[in-house]
Amino acid sequence: MLLVPRLGSGIPLVARTHEMRRLRAAFARAERGEAGAVLLSGDAGVGKTRLLTALGEHVSACGGLVLTGRCIDVREGGLPYLPFAEALAPLGSAADPVVAAAVRARPAL
Repeated sequence: MLLVPRLGSGIPLVARTHEMRRLRAAFARAERGEAGAVLLSGDAGVGKTRLLTALGEHVSACGGLVLTGRCIDVREGGLPYLPFAEALAPLGSAADPVVAAAVRARPAL
């Protein structure tokens, strides 16, 4: 039986050179201490998660901290703060003293 690899398991990212270049440039600006944000959107199944997984691998390899949060569409409302709550939750138990100090200084996190 032929096994099909799962996404993110060594399958090369295809036709996303421009997008990856822009995302890596945003990461490079963050490394320099520049504030910023990137919004990635698109229809279901177009590869947003795969693209961000590849970026996350790059960021982790460079020693960066990767936090993720997901949006879910619940009819017309959704859960507006879910991505932020999900992404920031791991910071509460971070072992890194710098991260722990930042969380203590910002109790809203």
